[in-house]
Amino acid sequence: MALRYVERNALRANLVERVQDWRWCSLWRRLNGDEESLLSAWPIDMPTDWLGQVSEAQSAAELEVLRRSENRGTPYGSDAWQMRMAKKLRAKNRCSGPTDRRDHGQSWQLASNLAELLQVAGDHRSTNLPSG
Repeated sequence: MALRYVERNALRANLVERVQDWRWCSLWRRLNGDEESLLSAWPIDMPTDWLGQVSEAQSAAELEVLRRSENRGTPYGSDAWQMRMAKKLRAKNRCSGPTDRRDHGQSWQLASNLAELLQVAGDHRSTNLPSG
């Protein structure tokens, strides 16, 4: 959903009539055989109907969830996925070097903030998040 959001930016801002017409987007580059100029490849196979998915408007609920995640600086995903990532980051930091929390850097802070946010938010979080 996040990739779809990004690739719809020009269309959502009424800069083009069709999403595939924005030349400065990775979607245009892939559709026109200019993949070597992309910053990185997709981590998964692109859906065969990707252009159709990107062309379809996102619901207000989808936009709200994505924007909330962005505004809070938290990863986008289900509560279970976010907790797995927080635990993974904490475990990684416990196994790699300093034992003082102040020396663990941003990834420990992200894991700590994420776990705290999820505990505080509790029932106030949306239940329509993807399971990925």
